[in-house]
Amino acid sequence: MGWKMATSRGCTASVKRWVTSWDNSVHTSASTVQMDHTVPVHEPWGSGEGCWSQARRLAFYDDIGDTRTLSAQTSALTSSKQASGPEAWMPPKNRCAYIGQWVAVTIRWGLRVDSTEKAALVRYADSCPNVTLTVTNA
Repeated sequence: MGWKMATSRGCTASVKRWVTSWDNSVHTSASTVQMDHTVPVHEPWGSGEGCWSQARRLAFYDDIGDTRTLSAQTSALTSSKQASGPEAWMPPKNRCAYIGQWVAVTIRWGLRVDSTEKAALVRYADSCPNVTLTVTNA
């Protein structure tokens, strides 16, 4: 990701180039990108995980243990996606990678997939090459 701790109060960017994976745009300023959760932070609640402890919720929100969980995206992409899942939003580019990331994060955190979400994932994945996902449970 290219972040390093500058002080005990924050971090600074140690790289000067970011590629937003959902549109393949190249950025040279950290101010043009923001971190986005592949699976929106509200998803565990919708998946029946409302009984998670505060510690588990925070671990999900701040998961840096799997690179598929968080990614730098433009404000426009993040705003268009908001809290949507694959049944309501797909990125303009790299949809197969996005589907793989969504599925990996969902498995990692033991989230449920409802029938509408599953139908969208299957519909889009039908046009993707077969890949094997390796996932470490959180």
